[in-house]
Amino acid sequence: EESFLSVIWEDYTRECRKKDAQGSGLGLAFTKHLVELMDGRIEIASQVGCGTKIFVELEADADDIRYDLLRTPRSSSCADVSRQEAFQRALVAEDEESNREIISSYLQELGIDADKINDGEEVIAIFAQSEENYYDVILMDINMPGMSGLEAIQAIRSMDRKDSDLPIIAMTADIDVANKQKNDALSVQINACLLKPYCLEDVAYALSKCRG
Repeated sequence: EESFLSVIWEDYTRECRKKDAQGSGLGLAFTKHLVELMDGRIEIASQVGCGTKIFVELEADADDIRYDLLRTPRSSSCADVSRQEAFQRALVAEDEESNREIISSYLQELGIDADKINDGEEVIAIFAQSEENYYDVILMDINMPGMSGLEAIQAIRSMDRKDSDLPIIAMTADIDVANKQKNDALSVQINACLLKPYCLEDVAYALSKCRG
């Protein structure tokens, strides 16, 4: 409702028009705080039955390209967007359903079948029960509820299996985690890293690093 816009940026504030809606009322407050930390501004306009418009203005400088430098070099990745013959089946661990579907669709486009699970404990159980060399690669979200992706990776690497050294690609939205040189515990156990949000070229490039 338009009347809610006056308090929409406050902490723990929710309109609650939708029954059983999940959340704590912090998302927009965090968003506004982050935008203002970057010396930007955010505005919102909404009309019930018509829609909502959100406007964000940010000033970019040299420091802001740090994110892009950690992503796939586009000039070299385009040639890698083809069927990844070295990989036929992947195990995908991602707690967000939408992210699971996105990464799985990219893998399918690259000719790779994917088994999808949503937490660290389950990925360990599924991998432990599988035949050796059944999976060619694991794509692991680092921040999952319960057992984290990093803990799951460590558990897989310590298993007494011939394929415990299979390629593992970490998936994260944390730039510092994506920069593996700043996380020795992670860098020695993964083969590549996908920085969210990623696209098809990023996935293909990460797979090519493992294949290479």
